[in-house]
Amino acid sequence: MAYDLLNIGPLAGKSTSPNTEPAITIRMTVQRLLGGIVKMVTIHGLPFEATEWEGFQEVVGPLLKAYNLTINRHNITKYVSKAAEGINFMISQELKGKMFSLKLDIVSKMYRSMLGINCQYINNSGVVVKRNLGIIELHNRHTSQNLKEELMKVLRCFSVDVRQIITITIDNASNMVKLVKLLSDESENAYEFCDTETDDVNTLEIEDDDFNALDSDVPEKPAVLEWVRALEDFAPDEFVAAVRCGAHTTQLVVHDVCKEEDHKETLKDIRKKVKKFRSTEYKAFFDVSEGASYPSLPNETRWNSDYKMQLKLNKERSFFEKLGAQYPDLDLSNCWDYIENYVAAFEPLYICTIAVQKLETTLSDFFIEWIRAYGSIFELDDSNRFKKQLITAMDHRQRKLFCNRFFRVAIYFDPRLNFNGSTLLSQAQKEDVVQFCLQTWTRIKSEAKTGNIAHDDKDPTTNNTSGAEGSSNSKFSLNNYLTRTIGLGSPQTVQLTSLEQRIRSIQYQQRIDADQPFSVIKYWAAKRFDDSQIWELAKVILGVPGTQCSIERDFNLFNSTLTKSRNKLSSKSIQDILMVRTNKTLVKPALVYMLDKDKNTLEEFTTVSDT
Repeated sequence: MAYDLLNIGPLAGKSTSPNTEPAITIRMTVQRLLGGIVKMVTIHGLPFEATEWEGFQEVVGPLLKAYNLTINRHNITKYVSKAAEGINFMISQELKGKMFSLKLDIVSKMYRSMLGINCQYINNSGVVVKRNLGIIELHNRHTSQNLKEELMKVLRCFSVDVRQIITITIDNASNMVKLVKLLSDESENAYEFCDTETDDVNTLEIEDDDFNALDSDVPEKPAVLEWVRALEDFAPDEFVAAVRCGAHTTQLVVHDVCKEEDHKETLKDIRKKVKKFRSTEYKAFFDVSEGASYPSLPNETRWNSDYKMQLKLNKERSFFEKLGAQYPDLDLSNCWDYIENYVAAFEPLYICTIAVQKLETTLSDFFIEWIRAYGSIFELDDSNRFKKQLITAMDHRQRKLFCNRFFRVAIYFDPRLNFNGSTLLSQAQKEDVVQFCLQTWTRIKSEAKTGNIAHDDKDPTTNNTSGAEGSSNSKFSLNNYLTRTIGLGSPQTVQLTSLEQRIRSIQYQQRIDADQPFSVIKYWAAKRFDDSQIWELAKVILGVPGTQCSIERDFNLFNSTLTKSRNKLSSKSIQDILMVRTNKTLVKPALVYMLDKDKNTLEEFTTVSDT
């Protein structure tokens, strides 16, 4: 739609009346106007009643009048709904004919349970694209069948076939594992799934303010138990596979160690004293100190808070020692060795969890950071009380990681981990990867026939210094550690003919230094013109998310949407608001599409009463 010139009042110039205000001429389109208002009440969190504020009307009112539009707290929901409808359509067009991955998680707030659903894929330019398909309020009992129906309902809204879904990234709670199995049953083709063990730990549901979350046998809240019972039997098949969130797996390592009796009591004592620091009677000490500040309060749902809390104590040890000497209730004399050991041992895992939160984190990127943390812990002095238990816990979790087929395939495609001479994958595992890639290629061709696959004409950035890069900490060399553990490696040239042979040749590729910044996605994107078939495979394999952190960020938007002052919003309004907030880059084109598609939309809005 061409730009309209809105002449608001007479053109600026000399006026014979002293009361005449100067006027301006601006460029505006109805899509831009409506898009801006929709963003105000969705992305920027203004309440619907803001459209009736005097200040809003003074600024926006003349623009609305020029288009003969009326907006108030009652009809603004229609604008938001139209924007959400347009976004739904655009996402459905993007997903047509594509294979992609899902990310699922749940959250509860103000007695309302929500299911969050993200999809993720890599476009032809090597860019990771994430879309939120919905944050859906659940009204029925959380039985496995009800959860499956809710998810299938969302997929139908986007015209998605279950066979387009390659994986579902979940946390390690048994509730989410069962949900994947139910969806897999829709595709009616199953294969053996090794990782059947689940962990009843849900990071978004544990909200107890006491310290009992350190106990492995603590009963979870009723809502969480419902999810666990509803989804417990879920297991993947060749169409839909469950992938464990890397960040949560790292968190479970910490949980495995800190729940031990010889650690949890000391940690409880430290937490209690840190809370006492914030008492009014001690405030003056922090006010007059130079540089000292309160340690962060412990958060049961985020183990990183324990690390940051003790890191602060360790850095300001002299200050807290003086405080403890004056007030016995704050004395940490029996805890300083524990704190020093904790900070040294858990720092690598903290760095790992931060590094893998990028949207571009692949499964192999996660494993690179996992090995980096493992190697750093392994090189700690044996006197560290946490070293042996952390190594044992990581070994246990790593064995479970390698049970996942997609995890092994992602490693196969990463030249930092799989190269000529690498022993990380056994020969049998490599053969399994080759056969799986051939099966996946058959699926890619099949799904491509069901819709038009849009290719991005934009050239990818092939510079391997950006994207999901390896982080460097201390003097630990990940590359040297990998050389000692999985081999040195030297490239081998093989004759390439069939697709199967080209897939096999990947294991003979040149090794990439794991200590240098590197993006495995951009590595394969740079090769897409040389071998488009391998690139199509790489897009699917590397498009599997290493973590579900993006959906937790969407839940943060949910928290800022469902506030105490807006807790009466209908489920439809919440879903529409979150659809816009979590897919904000699509707002403008979505409104253009909807207004051009439905010529009656504007006529409907212009006839709405102000009351």
